[in-house]
Amino acid sequence: EMEEIGYADMARGNWNTCEAQGFLIQYGFAVPCYYASLSLYSLLAVRNNFDQAKLAKYELWIHLICNAAPLATAVVLQTKGMINPGGAWCWMARYPPDCQGDQCERGGNVRSYMWGLGYGV
Repeated sequence: EMEEIGYADMARGNWNTCEAQGFLIQYGFAVPCYYASLSLYSLLAVRNNFDQAKLAKYELWIHLICNAAPLATAVVLQTKGMINPGGAWCWMARYPPDCQGDQCERGGNVRSYMWGLGYGV
């Protein structure tokens, strides 16, 4: 039987559901990347006179970057045990929440990853 973790009022789940939620939140960073890409793509379209041959190579890179970066960071967070209950949802956090460094069961060095993986993408 899976250990249930209650981390906020009325929130229920186990480690698998917590990690799934954190993984999807991290992968969700693809959305703002695509929004920024629309602006970039529009600029490139105007600069290249809407030449479809030139725009096709940019489109490939946009899809690669906007999918690969959030996916890779989500995989790193999950494999390193850094997706934990952190308030109202599961994402990058220490577990238990009040632990420091080696005292943590999971995610003790999450702060070092937070800026690079979470906010840097």
